[in-house]
Amino acid sequence: MNVKALLGIVFVLIGGSILLGNGFLGGILSFLVACVLLYYGWLTVNKGDSKGKKVLGIIAIFFGIILIANAVPFLAGVAFAAFFIYVGWKMLTSQKETSSEEYHYSSPVVSDSVTKSSFDTEWEDFLKKDK
Repeated sequence: MNVKALLGIVFVLIGGSILLGNGFLGGILSFLVACVLLYYGWLTVNKGDSKGKKVLGIIAIFFGIILIANAVPFLAGVAFAAFFIYVGWKMLTSQKETSSEEYHYSSPVVSDSVTKSSFDTEWEDFLKKDK
């Protein structure tokens, strides 16, 4: 294992640590509730029949915006963690590709006239004499 692969593992571990330490499940749920509130509020404001439904939609949009504003640090942490995981994974996969190329070496096909030496011709003549 070389330094690049070791650094890739470290980056993946740091990214995973940031992702899990950031309260991943709670942050996702908060963000999803905010999105649902914004969607419901938008639909209610646009298609609301009465003034009361439009006010309810505006209140839902207001609370959705507050939850989204609270989710910004969470989203920044997720983006930061995703960056670390991506860079680390790229380091690991590029390492595996280069190491696999080293072990799958095949010699190029060369014509017989180039590779035959005088020893080869003498050996072939010796074998023909014994038959």
